[in-house]
Amino acid sequence: MPYQRELYEDLWQPLDEEALAQMLSYWDYNLDLLYQRKRGYAPNEPAKPRIDVYVEITSKGNLKAEWFPRGWNQWGPPADDFIGSDFPRWRRAETRRSGYFTRPSNELFFLHGVEHALRTVDRPSRANDQPLVLFDHVLLQACHDVVIEMGVRLEPHFDVRMLTDVYVEWVPQGREAFALDAPPPLMKAWVIDRPEVRRENAEREELADLEARYGFSAETLLAAWKTELERVRPSGPAPSPHTLAARLAKSIKMEAAKATPKGVERGMLLLSQFDPTAVAGITS
Repeated sequence: MPYQRELYEDLWQPLDEEALAQMLSYWDYNLDLLYQRKRGYAPNEPAKPRIDVYVEITSKGNLKAEWFPRGWNQWGPPADDFIGSDFPRWRRAETRRSGYFTRPSNELFFLHGVEHALRTVDRPSRANDQPLVLFDHVLLQACHDVVIEMGVRLEPHFDVRMLTDVYVEWVPQGREAFALDAPPPLMKAWVIDRPEVRRENAEREELADLEARYGFSAETLLAAWKTELERVRPSGPAPSPHTLAARLAKSIKMEAAKATPKGVERGMLLLSQFDPTAVAGITS
């Protein structure tokens, strides 16, 4: 298909080498600030400049990624505050040089026709032509790999924060997924999402599924936690806070529940994060 051919050609050299090279213009960095912040494992080296990367599907159905100094966007720094930026002289140009057809100065890649390929994932009615579907899925996986490769290229030089990222999920066809003659898997989902949103949703699911994962429920953990904090002890030094998870695991096990100190510690962290009222009720 025409959109597949165009996307296939884009994928041969997807990353914008000019934009990547321009990012390494160290004379535009706030070197004084980077040396003050330093690099944790190498105190004599400057910190990596902090950047944000935004991946999106454009209004015309193309996939692109742009980078900005940390906290900036295409309209400029937050509240026009240049103090504290690692790129005090940074500017985003809609076009490079004088050509109106050129891409923005901070664009790291631009892939045509991705929205067309996504229709065989998002709309099952379009998934009747098996070769077409499989090739779309291969192209979409290649687009995901471009995002990964972009991160690999940026990470050695910059402190990268992905504002949005690409997430892919595959499903096998048939019951014998690993048989030599099994049909190739199909793409179940290809989405762009905010990493912190996905992480929060995953952690909330983990909290709701504590019993299946770690062998005790949130209610059991809260009850054991409350009992431990209210326990009257003989005179002497108080128990170390660092052993609280191990003591709770031992207490929970006495009720025939499966628990480990690591699992209890994880449960306490999730409860403190997503149910602070319940935690405050037993620790106050």
